[in-house]
Amino acid sequence: MTLPLALSGDQWLALAGVLSGVLVGGGGLVFAYFNGKSERQHGERLARSSRLHEQRFTAYREISRLLERQRLYLTRTEPFLGPKADPPPPLDDEEWAMVSGLAAISPSEDVLAALEDASERAGDFESDAFLLRRIKARPPAARVDEDPDDELKARTTMDAARGEALDAISEAQRKMREELAEL
Repeated sequence: MTLPLALSGDQWLALAGVLSGVLVGGGGLVFAYFNGKSERQHGERLARSSRLHEQRFTAYREISRLLERQRLYLTRTEPFLGPKADPPPPLDDEEWAMVSGLAAISPSEDVLAALEDASERAGDFESDAFLLRRIKARPPAARVDEDPDDELKARTTMDAARGEALDAISEAQRKMREELAEL
C-alpha cells in the first residue's frame, strides 16, 4: 500500500526547500561543533607551547649566563699570551643549585646532552690546567729527572682542552637558540 502525496509543484518545491534548509542547517551545526573543537585544541596547543617557550627561555637565559661565566674562566685561566684579568670566582651554592635545578627539569634531551658535554669538556680543561700549574710550581731542583718538554706538552694538552670546552659551550648555546626558535 502506498500513500499518495497529493502535492502540487509549488508545494514540492517548498518541501524540497525546507528539507534542504534542514540539511544545510544540520550540516552547519555539525561543522561548527567540529570546527570549535579543533579551534579549542589549537588554542590549547598554542598556550602549552607559549608556556614551554617561556619556561625554557628563562632556564636557558640562566644556563647561558653560567656558560658565559665558564667561557670567561676558560679564556682567563693560564692564558697563552700575556696576563689577563682573573677568572671569575666559582658560583656560590645558591647560584649553583638554582642553575642546576633549571638544567635538571627544563632542557630538551638534545640540549641536556650538549650541556653535559660542555661540563665534561670544562672539567677536562680544569684537570689539565691543574697539571700544568703543578709542573710550573715544581722547584728547578725537582725537575732534574723530568723531560724538559713536560711543561710544553701539558700546556698543549690544556690549550686543546680549552678549545674543545669553548666549542662545546658554543654548541650548547646554539642548540638552545635553535630550540627556542622552533617552539
